[in-house]
Amino acid sequence: WLGYTLKRKLANPENPLTHIRGPAEISHHQINKRGSSYVSLSYSLYRNNINENITNKAVKELINQKPFSYLCSTNFMKMSERKIIHIDMDAFYASVEQRDNPKLCGKPLAVGHAEERGVVAAASYEARRYGVHSAMSSQKAKRLCPELIFVPGRMNVYKAVSRQIHDIFHTYTDIIEPLSLDEAFLDVTENKAGFSLAIDIAKDIKKRIRKELGLIASAGVSYNKFLAKIASDYRKPDGLCTIHPDQALDFIAHLPIESFWGVGPVTAQKMHALGIHNGTQLQACTLEMLTRQFGKAGNLYYDFARGIDLRPVEPIRIRKSVGCEHTLEKDISLHSSAIIELYHVVTELLERLKRTNFSGNTLTLKIKFHDFNQITRSITQDSELTSMDKILPLAKKLLKEIDYESHPIRLIGLSVSNPKEEKEEIFKIHQPEFVSKINVIGQIDLAALNQSTRPKKKSKEEKRKEREEKEKQRQDQKKLMKEAIIKEIRRDDNKTKDGNDANGKKKRVRINKEKVD
Repeated sequence: WLGYTLKRKLANPENPLTHIRGPAEISHHQINKRGSSYVSLSYSLYRNNINENITNKAVKELINQKPFSYLCSTNFMKMSERKIIHIDMDAFYASVEQRDNPKLCGKPLAVGHAEERGVVAAASYEARRYGVHSAMSSQKAKRLCPELIFVPGRMNVYKAVSRQIHDIFHTYTDIIEPLSLDEAFLDVTENKAGFSLAIDIAKDIKKRIRKELGLIASAGVSYNKFLAKIASDYRKPDGLCTIHPDQALDFIAHLPIESFWGVGPVTAQKMHALGIHNGTQLQACTLEMLTRQFGKAGNLYYDFARGIDLRPVEPIRIRKSVGCEHTLEKDISLHSSAIIELYHVVTELLERLKRTNFSGNTLTLKIKFHDFNQITRSITQDSELTSMDKILPLAKKLLKEIDYESHPIRLIGLSVSNPKEEKEEIFKIHQPEFVSKINVIGQIDLAALNQSTRPKKKSKEEKRKEREEKEKQRQDQKKLMKEAIIKEIRRDDNKTKDGNDANGKKKRVRINKEKVD
């Protein structure tokens, strides 16, 4: 919320803010051709009383506006004085299995399936010493570690343990943002236990998780989410690291560029080509250069390099995408086979969209090849993607852009993103009536929000009719798709000169019709 509000256009074009320095330092500003001023305030702005340190009239007028004045008030929080903890469970799935079966303790363990097409979901630290890690193929993992023990995953158990961990979190704060089953952010600026130091809370949480659940967690403590997450990874396993505001810039300067949030293998490779290998070199880059090279993400990298991350810990997260993916039993390179598998993925995607009541305008296709290299392709439409006749043609269009005849496909995935509601929610955040539903420590008043957002319960008759209609649509879609697939197969088969059996019939037609049935 602060991130959007801080970049508001200032009213006084004649005062470009260049004279404001000292305690109320401006981290960067831009002046466009018409002389309008835009400003992004650094954390040092929040370390002081804002109105006393800023003399610029336009800035004062901006600060006094609602909801800006509310979000910047001492009741909300001074951003540099926030106390954020990131808790990350060490080898969570594997540790639960070792805890529940002591015979597995101290042995290299992988959660997943050992068959030819299996994938490692999680690996114990004993297995990681051999180079085994999550998302690795089971066959490669066994080559690296012949003594590796595979156990099937128990998602219901992991979810139950995750709830127990969150029960411990809630004894300290209710401002918790879960990232997955095994990690979460906690805002303990105002905490139930009355601790003055966040590191004491982190120590207490680690101690209770070990004692009550028999598991080990790592914790990172800092004044924002970016640095707290970096800190939790710094001394794994069983780590505890604190990054103080005064130490942040020096700490960031020594980080390898791969450690920055949002920098994956492709982005890291591009940064290396630009001569950016660590935090010091990133800090030397201008905002203009980073946005030119990386688009909107450039703003993020610019702020992270300076220890700036205004994102709040969000107890309620707005869903931004829904997707699914299928790992195939065998690698495929035939067009007809790819179309069949694509149809199955689209069918599952539609079920998930309906179940989550989600809709978006962007479709993304993910393809992983036989050599585990992967690519993605996206397309955005004006209308929302909610039906088979809208999603399948787009998915086939994206698939045509990919050369898989010489690079067989191992995995196909689809996702829908870019929801219309996202922009509406951002608009709501700037409204005074929405801000009034946030208390002084940044929590959401669920009861107040639910008065207008809670959906009306459906009657049994309405549910029955909905199920019948859904089943009818599904049968119609299957019928149409079956006809379309057979046409695709026949068209492909007409282009093939060989493949006849003893009776003179085309082998490919018969085999693929069986697949269709």
